[in-house]
Amino acid sequence: MAEKNVGSENQPTNPRPDAYTRVSQAFQVEDRDWNTVNRRVATRLLAGTGAAFALLASGVAGFRAVYASKIYPNVRIGDVNVGGMSREEAMAAVQARVNQLNISSISYSYQSHTWEPTLAEIGVSVDIPALVDEALALGRDDKATDRLVSTSELIQKTKVVPLRFGLQLSTLNGWLDQVDADIDDPAIDATFTASGAQLIITDDSTGTAADRKAVTDQINETLATLAPTKGNLPTAVAEPRITKADLKANESAVLNILSNSVTVRFESQKWEVEPEEVSQFMAFTSSVATGTLETSVDFDRAALGKYLNERFAESVNRVPINSLVQFYSGQLSATTSSQDGKTMKVTEFASLVAESFLGDHERVDIPVVTTKADVREDNLDTLGIHERLSRGDSNFGNSSDARATNILTGIRLINNTIIAPGDEFSFNQAVGPIDGNPEFVGGQGIVAGVIQDEFGGGICQVVTTTFRAAILAGLPITQWHAHTYRLSGYELDGWGPGFDASILQPEYEPDWTKWADLRFQNNTENFILISSWADGGYHIVEIYGTNDGRNVDISGTSVWDGTPSDDNKWNVDYDLSSGTNYISAYPLVGSGASFTRTVTNVPNEEDYERTFTSDYASRGYQCTCSADMEGTPCW
Repeated sequence: MAEKNVGSENQPTNPRPDAYTRVSQAFQVEDRDWNTVNRRVATRLLAGTGAAFALLASGVAGFRAVYASKIYPNVRIGDVNVGGMSREEAMAAVQARVNQLNISSISYSYQSHTWEPTLAEIGVSVDIPALVDEALALGRDDKATDRLVSTSELIQKTKVVPLRFGLQLSTLNGWLDQVDADIDDPAIDATFTASGAQLIITDDSTGTAADRKAVTDQINETLATLAPTKGNLPTAVAEPRITKADLKANESAVLNILSNSVTVRFESQKWEVEPEEVSQFMAFTSSVATGTLETSVDFDRAALGKYLNERFAESVNRVPINSLVQFYSGQLSATTSSQDGKTMKVTEFASLVAESFLGDHERVDIPVVTTKADVREDNLDTLGIHERLSRGDSNFGNSSDARATNILTGIRLINNTIIAPGDEFSFNQAVGPIDGNPEFVGGQGIVAGVIQDEFGGGICQVVTTTFRAAILAGLPITQWHAHTYRLSGYELDGWGPGFDASILQPEYEPDWTKWADLRFQNNTENFILISSWADGGYHIVEIYGTNDGRNVDISGTSVWDGTPSDDNKWNVDYDLSSGTNYISAYPLVGSGASFTRTVTNVPNEEDYERTFTSDYASRGYQCTCSADMEGTPCW
């Protein structure tokens, strides 16, 4: 068969085989299906590549095992090499670098001032845990092929996680505010001030302040390069926001506020509040908005309220006053009218006065809170005062005229006292300060263990009678004091020792709540009334209310003798003539007495019991003498 040539006549007889021919020869294929050939070639190539990848993966697997919980090599966070470190080690290393930057990065000077703030003080923060987590994630991609590629790259070159800082501008500006305060050369705005009813416009001036944009730019550069910023503080001229010329245009509106007084009224009383009184509390605010100066005027309303309260409280505020009542023939009736209490609403009052001056100077009615009295002519039926709960008495028939006067004064002062449910009765509060009441006179009393003339002497007769009535009513006694000495005058008409009570109002103690007192509580569910009166040398106290069924038992009454005393005392009376010395009290042997009161069947309360014990002191002679006779026996 003749040889068949394909191509030009000059074609070589043994041309270089094409790709398909070479592949065919390699596989010793003369005439094959080329699709099948291609598949086999691809399979063998992939098999070779897979073997190479398998070898690489095997090495990477060992590498990853070594750094299982560590950051891969060649990883930096900023300029800190954290390769091969655990998470905790990397955080410590980065923190150490941040600490170094924190104390050495910023230093500014101006005149005699130097500022070296920490990064935290100017609002710089670093999220170190997030940076370390980002470094740990390098080379740990989700896909196997990506992990192989990134791990290979880490082995060959360094990867850097930027040391990123956050800058809180509000904190930076706060620090710059302090810098400006240290420089102490602020721009001065022109202002309105008031002197009495006169308006004054103050001058404006420029100042010096930190150049905030320049400082912020320098700090950002420091954070980007980690190169410290040290040098002079950039400053700028601080311009006033408001000039004197600006305020001149608003002067007439402000003057209107000071043009007239404001009338204030409460009930039938009227007063004038003058502009010069309140001008000291005026507050001027000026601002430039859209190129136009706007001046607003208001008052420091808290300070204005304090002033108004000081001026008007005494004329306005009053406590509610109960109606005085009496229980007669089984009926409670009012003998006087009640009066509502009034308390000034200071904040609201100040606001009304301010608005009046800011407006048309219209009249202001002082706002108050009204408090109704507990006992009024229109609510007597609701008080629960229906019957007598107890009666106490004492005999003062042998008293001197002065002592009797004091007793009758005390009787009147506590008469018809009303005690609300849960409230406490105080004898001292009921009678008030004795020294300040001209109805009391000098009478014999016990002061610091000495029997002597005392203003209001004899008042303890009234205290004793009131104590007896409270004991028999079953009311809790919250404060009680026996007398220093056992006094036979309190033991008349069947009352034994121990059923007496005393008070003391020392001149050196102005707070009446700290005086020795008789107090008891109304633990009934209704109001109670103390009715106090005298009849033929007897003092009677009756307590009225609603009988709630409680029982009162007095038991365990006992008396015992004390030990005599030779402690003689001299009461010096500087008004006496020289050489005067006489016995004012004879020796007394002390004693003790006690009784037990048990109260049962008290609604909504447990039964209660108390033993009242009186330890009466002994005394020697007591002498009243002139100054030169002090210490000389009078017996």
